Amino acid sequence: MNKNGVVPRIHGNVGKKPKHAFDFEDVQRALRLKYCPQNERDVYKACIMQEISAIGVRPSGIVPPLSTDFKHVHYTFDFSQSVNLPHHSRQMGPIYFITPRKTHIFGFRIDGTSDESQTMGEDGKDCHGANAVISMVDYALSTKGFGEQECGIHADNCGGQNKNMYVLAYFAWRVICGLHKSIAYMMQIPGHTRCLVDAGFSHGKRLFRRSECETIFQLRDIFEKSAVNNKAVLYEENGNQTWEWRNWKAFLSARFQALKGIQKFHHFRFEATSPGKVFVKENHDSIETSVSILKVGAVIDGSKPDPIPAAGLSQERAKYLYRVVQPFVRPQYQDSLCPRPNNISEE
Repeated sequence: MNKNGVVPRIHGNVGKKPKHAFDFEDVQRALRLKYCPQNERDVYKACIMQEISAIGVRPSGIVPPLSTDFKHVHYTFDFSQSVNLPHHSRQMGPIYFITPRKTHIFGFRIDGTSDESQTMGEDGKDCHGANAVISMVDYALSTKGFGEQECGIHADNCGGQNKNMYVLAYFAWRVICGLHKSIAYMMQIPGHTRCLVDAGFSHGKRLFRRSECETIFQLRDIFEKSAVNNKAVLYEENGNQTWEWRNWKAFLSARFQALKGIQKFHHFRFEATSPGKVFVKENHDSIETSVSILKVGAVIDGSKPDPIPAAGLSQERAKYLYRVVQPFVRPQYQDSLCPRPNNISEE
């Protein structure tokens, strides 16, 4: 007021379109938002019904790639919210204020569990990153696949986990290496992403809430008991690793480039007849276009990236579990969940 004196107030909306003004483009956008989620949901249901009616019985054991005539195989993968151990059906009040041992759960139509000491990063870090996701997807496709020619895959629409250049590059790499002839990778609209994996998670979590659980092996048994179709796979059992964490990000970024505008697309397709290309659509009914993501001069020879050992627990985290969390664990399970770390003095 000192600078301009007393002047009439100017409303902030001056020059802007009134909210009540009719705009045909706004109406079209609203209609797309209304019907698009249902369309994508119908696509998912169609994939599931096609799988049930067309797959038949999976051969036993590990089935080599492209060794069967299956073409309509469909997979779904997603993360569940992690759980804390120890867990008691009648949880003790003080445990609410501490940080128990965290267990991560990843589902690929088969529920897998991984403890925070067994993730790629120290103390459970990087457990949802591209390296971790691709490592588990690669293990599942390699050991639980049908040896199919073609497959469809649904995943959660999360950029950090599933909708990034590394996951797309991995599927392009699979097709170039002759592990699939065709892969359709699909995303549902955010907020409308319920899938069959979530049903498996729900059964497991429901029984978990009513159970006493103090070790990852007990958690495995709870998930397997919760539903006939739930099969838990531990990262490490009997001293042996089930799969390997690998440095997929460095491996793939050296050979593939990012897809511009990736977040606006929900459908991606990879074909052996067009190596290095990804066919993209914004929605199921949109026009499809193709983009090359293979770098010029990149060599794809079927090799995989180097393994990354699980980083384990930091000394600080191990001491915390031993001193703070262990008193809430029954004596027979204390050494399994909160073992005494090295170089720690008794107080």
